[in-house]
Amino acid sequence: MIPVDALIQARTTSTRLPGKVLMELGGKTVVQHIIDAALKAFSIRDVWVVIPTHDITLAKHILDTRPEVKIFAGEENDVLDRYYQCAKENKINHICRLTADCPAMTPEIIDEVVGAYIQNPCDYCSNIIRRTYPDGWDCEVFPFEMLEEAWRNGAGQDREHVTTYMREPIGIKTHSVELPYNLSDIKLSLDTVDDLKRLRKYFEGAK
Repeated sequence: MIPVDALIQARTTSTRLPGKVLMELGGKTVVQHIIDAALKAFSIRDVWVVIPTHDITLAKHILDTRPEVKIFAGEENDVLDRYYQCAKENKINHICRLTADCPAMTPEIIDEVVGAYIQNPCDYCSNIIRRTYPDGWDCEVFPFEMLEEAWRNGAGQDREHVTTYMREPIGIKTHSVELPYNLSDIKLSLDTVDDLKRLRKYFEGAK
């Protein structure tokens, strides 16, 4: 089986809801939820959290609560460079990109998207090309070669959002993972106080 590592981008300096990844939902912090989903996914080899170099509080929280997870620190605003340097330095050939503001992610979704990537060799595989999954169940998988191409050629929002370059249709082979029904109007990601209230109800209902 192809070894795929999960790289979870996280920071505590988000502007709309500062410190959101350390807020508690259902007895765990937001970042703990996404880490645990990746750790439980059968298709994932190692789990990395890629954080800004100065984010000491976040690094300590992860080390104290999930010591089996690996941490890589890099550029805060150039998240694409953070991903690239982590993969390059640690010889990671296949990357599953996850974000720490998606606490409702499940290991089953990760396994589904990674499985689709393995079965359909491509430059980029995800469940957000044609969105049918809720916002907050986002999972993307790609080879190091595609990450390197994006790193060399990406500009503007590509540097912040990591994979926008990979979704360009010209010359890039993509594979879309979709549900047989459309749940894209459901929001399970965490960006605002209203999202936090919604997610607290979601986790209360999941108990």
